[in-house]
Amino acid sequence: MSEDKTQDITKKYDTKPTIETVLERIIAFEQAINARFDAFEQGVNARIDNVGERLGAVENRLGAVENRIDVMEARIVVRFDRIESEVEATRSGFFSLRADFTELKIALKDHLPAT
Repeated sequence: MSEDKTQDITKKYDTKPTIETVLERIIAFEQAINARFDAFEQGVNARIDNVGERLGAVENRLGAVENRIDVMEARIVVRFDRIESEVEATRSGFFSLRADFTELKIALKDHLPAT
């Protein structure tokens, strides 16, 4: 009854060859990495979408600010034009007044005795 216990080990233990086990582990590792990359990619895409929405909101705000600046610029141009017109009128009046004084001075010299 000397039975060799090592001769039929595959029948006693259900073992797979080492290469199959290694390949299964590599495939499982690859699937885990792919799942992680997919999750990471989804997270990045969500963040990029969020950044895009925020940039859109900022662009809208900047557009509103630009519109307000344009309106203010137009009003300032109108006011500067009015000021320039008033300055020209004042300058013209000043030159007219100066000419009148010059004429008055000449007229007074003719009518007043020299001292």
